[in-house]
Amino acid sequence: MKTVVITLALILAVLSCAPSDTFDGPESPDTQTLSKNGVMVSLRYMPAEAMMSDSHLYFHLRLGFADQHRDLVYDKMRAGREAYNAWLQKLTFEMNEFIYLETASGDSISPALCHMERSYGLQQSRSFLLMFPLPLQNDRKEQKLTLRIREFGLGAGRMSFQVKIPAQRLAGL
Repeated sequence: MKTVVITLALILAVLSCAPSDTFDGPESPDTQTLSKNGVMVSLRYMPAEAMMSDSHLYFHLRLGFADQHRDLVYDKMRAGREAYNAWLQKLTFEMNEFIYLETASGDSISPALCHMERSYGLQQSRSFLLMFPLPLQNDRKEQKLTLRIREFGLGAGRMSFQVKIPAQRLAGL
């Protein structure tokens, strides 16, 4: 009996560690997914309680192709080493130039952090952690922000996500 329990626990541990590289599956109410010109983009608002931060907004951004066999990073290797290096440089260090939050009044907020998770070829899509300074607002009502992604080389054009920041998130400031 003890062997069966240990075996089941080991199987569960191995299966839970397997990387998931699909955009399908259960989504939280804070997750939005767009598909445009063969590019899949998913954005999830990370509540402050999960991130243990009072002064920033956090988002999980996932970029990939609708064709699960195409790799977001390694697909550029076909164009040569220089094109691949430039693409990797852009994804790793320059994505903060293409992503911003827009407030209802039209102000733009650049990310304080845009970090790409390196998967070393284990997943075809790539995940980014985005951190934005919390926009200050005097009325402390629910804020509607728009996260915008400018075209950066995938051919998907401009993409926008509407995000509602709860009033209780702003009340703690």
